[in-house]
Amino acid sequence: MTDKIAIIICTANRYALLEKAVASLQQQSLPRNQYQIIVVDNSATTPEVEQAREKFASMTDILFHVEPVQGLSHARNVGMALAHDYPIIGYIDDDAMAAPTWAESAVLAFQHLPQVVGVGGPVAPLWEIPRPTWLADNLLCYLSVLEMGNQPRLFSVNQGIHGASMAFRADALKAAGGFPVNLGRKGHGAILLSNDETALVKTMRMKGGQFAYVPDMRVQHWTPASRLTQDWFRQRIAWQMISDLLTEGNTPEQLLAWYATTYHNYLETLPVADRNPSALYADVAEPEKFGKQLMALYSFLLLTYLGKKPV
Repeated sequence: MTDKIAIIICTANRYALLEKAVASLQQQSLPRNQYQIIVVDNSATTPEVEQAREKFASMTDILFHVEPVQGLSHARNVGMALAHDYPIIGYIDDDAMAAPTWAESAVLAFQHLPQVVGVGGPVAPLWEIPRPTWLADNLLCYLSVLEMGNQPRLFSVNQGIHGASMAFRADALKAAGGFPVNLGRKGHGAILLSNDETALVKTMRMKGGQFAYVPDMRVQHWTPASRLTQDWFRQRIAWQMISDLLTEGNTPEQLLAWYATTYHNYLETLPVADRNPSALYADVAEPEKFGKQLMALYSFLLLTYLGKKPV
């Protein structure tokens, strides 16, 4: 095995979690001289941050870079530039812990699959509190959960890698222009823009690239209690609508055509007295009903953006 991989972690004010992510990469089965750990620190500078940075900057086996320009996509692109001559560039989140086989499995996948330009692995939630009963399986994608079994396979055109566990051929990633900086998280998680990985994969597919699911690239992904509320999911779906509007190739009218009936369909399931927009913000116990509420909220917000009144 001769290929080397640079593994990038972008972080912002989450040093306790970052320490676990880095530790997981320091314990890989791939020989240590075949991979580089790069940390791109997007934290807002405070005295406490400066103290935490000193610890990571003193580690001799990682490259630690402070990046003042905010934005996850920008930080990922900075990491890409720092990777220099590494033929493979991988990413895990700062709140993820990689399995010991992560790096070796990524490298082997590229060696065995020459048509593949990107690979992604399973992302398993590490719950801070028990999973809520209202949280249906089809909503787990909003928490970056990905599970497709124990057999490697090519992703279909409707499937994509998740940012918590992904790797690319460096030349293909750079040829695609890296991650689109108008998308992706910003403001230390306050701005929940997404679609950055989706847009990148689409660009790379248009150039003929394929993507593969690699089971041994498994990570555990911290899922805090703050994300396990229905209010957080409503906020997340609102930012999803904005992300979809900002994604090249989407038009508001096209999006509305996909979601147009969800608002009315949801309201019709409610008592007549409750059939108004406030019902979109009321907690519900049933998983299926909550999923329908989120899609109805997406439709309502899109109509509002277009200046149209639901009728």
